[in-house]
Amino acid sequence: MPLVRIAKSIFMSNSGEPEGSQFGAIPYRVIDDQVAFLMITSRRSANWVFPKGSPIEGLTAQETVAQEAWEEAGIRGQIASEAVGNYVHTKNNKAESLVRVHLFPMLVTEQVDDWPEEDQRFRHWALLPQVRRLMASKAAARVAAEFNKSLLRSNQVPGNSRITA
Repeated sequence: MPLVRIAKSIFMSNSGEPEGSQFGAIPYRVIDDQVAFLMITSRRSANWVFPKGSPIEGLTAQETVAQEAWEEAGIRGQIASEAVGNYVHTKNNKAESLVRVHLFPMLVTEQVDDWPEEDQRFRHWALLPQVRRLMASKAAARVAAEFNKSLLRSNQVPGNSRITA
């Protein structure tokens, strides 16, 4: 049995839920009718991830997502009112510390060259096939794929934008 599955069975609460929550962004733009996603590297392992973090006291989930996206990726944008999916993640790569990450789509409207964690992270715009290959969490990549499918299927694709990376 894989280590993560063993950890999930041992360290989830009696309700079957992880002990904590985090909120994350699925940063995206639409270019030539294709959805591009912004990934960043994690600080400890340099894996490709979406910006995310623990709840911030006094802030809503969406405000926390906005703060984490700004600090970790130097982006601002329109954040959906509801999460489009979630996945279980080991916080700080510790099996005993499982959290459920709720992902909110974020239409990126601004990207700056100087941001709080720029010296600790890289960022990379990618189309879905590359996200699926590079993303450290395959579950997060699946949430992005489902969001991509629903966005394109709904014909509610926001206007095309130019990406400057």
